Formats: sequence, structure tokens, C-alpha cells
Amino acid sequence: MLKNDIFYLASLRGVTGEESEVSSAVAKMLEPLVDQVKVDGLGNVIGTLSCGKENAKKLVLSAHLDQVGLMVEKITEEGFIKTVSLGVDPRVMLGTKLLILTDSGPIHCCSAAIPPHLQKEGDAEQAVDIHDVWLDAGMGGEDARKVIHPGDRVLYDMRPAELLNDRITGAALDDRVGAVCILEALRRISRAELKLDLCVVFTTMEESDFQGCTYALEQLRPDYFIAVDACHGRTLGCHEYDRVHDLGCGAVISFGMNSRPAFAGELARIAQMERVPFDREAMPGKSFTDAWAAQITHEGVCTAVVSYPLRHMHTPVEVLDLGDAEAVAHLLAAVCAHFGGAE
Repeated sequence: MLKNDIFYLASLRGVTGEESEVSSAVAKMLEPLVDQVKVDGLGNVIGTLSCGKENAKKLVLSAHLDQVGLMVEKITEEGFIKTVSLGVDPRVMLGTKLLILTDSGPIHCCSAAIPPHLQKEGDAEQAVDIHDVWLDAGMGGEDARKVIHPGDRVLYDMRPAELLNDRITGAALDDRVGAVCILEALRRISRAELKLDLCVVFTTMEESDFQGCTYALEQLRPDYFIAVDACHGRTLGCHEYDRVHDLGCGAVISFGMNSRPAFAGELARIAQMERVPFDREAMPGKSFTDAWAAQITHEGVCTAVVSYPLRHMHTPVEVLDLGDAEAVAHLLAAVCAHFGGAE
């Protein structure tokens, strides 16, 4: 179920600010697992599950639905398409297959830049800038302008694929995997007696500036908030102080200003009690997750960050170990079943 759900959600299109396809799918998956589901005006999917106790405190589990991409900025007379970044890593843009999401449907294209044969001396040693990359949809300027417009979103044309050793590669694993972990946790607590009210929020626009979470939390006003997101998996050249984690380490629990140590410690205690494999992460500053927005919502919220290691983040070939997703789902289910609030 976990792997199938990841493949399904990671195949859907949901560039930041345009997540309706993913929101609709997740709302349907969530409906049988909670008491009530709604999709708000920003596309956030919100599910609520009551513990039945009067004046109960409220815990929110959150993952974001949007993925990184590009936005069309202009079309040249020759038909080449210039874009601005919505979180992509420009170093992987050259020679990448992409989809432009237009009003008349998706258009296949590829990204390119001046080939090595035509570059000036020293150009090959320069870092790739997004302004030096253009998209080629095989059309001239006049034809392109009829169907492609400034503001159209662009995303990687990359479906997930299975690797060896229970690993998956693809685009949009950040953070569709987090959404799947929450859904799986809800399935596992279907008969559990909750100690507090539970809300799940699948947010929009996290990759731009957390607007979806900010709006959703103003409605919900929780006491506790757990952001479920990706952290960095170890690759070649990484050092311990880079805050990277080995694939296969399990769930990663952060400790710091944006992941309150007392709350994070309670999550670690539950993980130990349930024998969930996990790693600790020191987070001295901003988490770059929805917890950053949630923490200062309304009168202030007690936040924590739980993540899964992901290699090559914000590229079309992110890599996940399924065992880490399983550990996160297990931990979230255990927290929902055992956590009753704390000072």
C-alpha cells in the first residue's frame, strides 16, 4: 500500500500554486479515514478526527502537496521559452524533459542551452544559471504564443521508478511521500482511542512561501503541529555537519527552535517505546518546512519536524528508501495513539 500510494501521488501534477489535481486525489484518499474532509479556498486538504472529549487539545499532522517547478516568463521570436524558477535546481536543467501545463493541455518540451561547440572560452566552467536555460517545444514564436502564456507552470516530465533494495526514484517525492505517510498512519489508528483531537492538513504553496499552511492554521488553531517533510540524504562529498542522514536510518526527528526540544523528545520517547528506527537532527534555525509558518500562527504553536532522508532533493531523480517512509508512518501512528499533550 505504501509503495503504491507513493507511485500514484508522485505521478500527479501539482507545481506550487497549482495543486488542484493532487488536492482532489488526496481528498478522496482521506475521506474514509476521518470524520470530515474539506478543501479550502487555497486548495489545502483538511481532515478532522475527534477524540470525543470535551475541550480536548488539538494535534495537526501536515505534509505539503506542491512540487518544485518553473513558470513561463516570456517566449522569444524564435519560439524558445524563458522561465523563472519555482524551487528547481538549475544545475540539473540542461537536457531535461519537461511538461508545460497550458489551458489547452500539457505540452512536452525539453530544456537546453548553448551547446559546448558554440560557447565562448570559459563558459563551460561557469555554473548554470536559470536565465541561461530555455525550453524548446518545437514551435516558432507565433505558434508558441497561441498556446503557451506567461504564468503557465512547468514541471519535470518524470514518472517514479523502482530501484534496487526497496528504493524509489522520481520527481515530487518531496513531499508526496510525507502525505502518504500520514494517510498510512491514519489507516493504522482506525480502531485506536485518541487522547486528543486530530487534524491532518495537506498544504499548498509550501515551496513558495508557506501560504497554504499559514491560512489553514489560522482556521484550525492547533496546540501541537508536526510537519512531515523530506530532509537530505547522504551523498558523495557530504560531511557530518551538513545535517545529512543515511538512507535507511528510519524517521528523522529534529531538535531546535523550529522543532521544540521537549515535544521532539516526546516523539523520540514514543519511537523508542514502539521500536521505530530513528535518527536525531540538530536544527539550530529555520527548518524550511511548514513548521516555520505554523509556529507563529495565532498565539503560537508547539511544533516538531519529522522527516525522511531524500537524496538529490528538488531534482527529477530524488531517491527514497521505502524503509524510511515505513518508519515515519509507524512513528506518526504511534504518536496519534499515545500522545495526549504535554507542557
